[in-house]
Amino acid sequence: MHPADTPAKLAAVEALRERRVLVYQRPDGRYYVWPDARFCRCLYVGDEVRYQVYVRLGLEQKLERERETVAEEREATALFTSARDWGFGW
Repeated sequence: MHPADTPAKLAAVEALRERRVLVYQRPDGRYYVWPDARFCRCLYVGDEVRYQVYVRLGLEQKLERERETVAEEREATALFTSARDWGFGW
């Protein structure tokens, strides 16, 4: 994390596409940058290894959200079935 701790740095962060991963190729390797002028007022910068960790965490979060959605749907189905058994007429 690199804070935009001067007006010039903040202006540079604000000029970038907000909250999207940007890829920069340099002679010493590829770097991934996540500008966040709104919340942390910083740049997150990482190499290929750190980017792969970021991708893996994103996939894990997506899977967890999907698991929660399935669990909520099952719960709603059970409630609906139970409501019919109680004569609510849903």
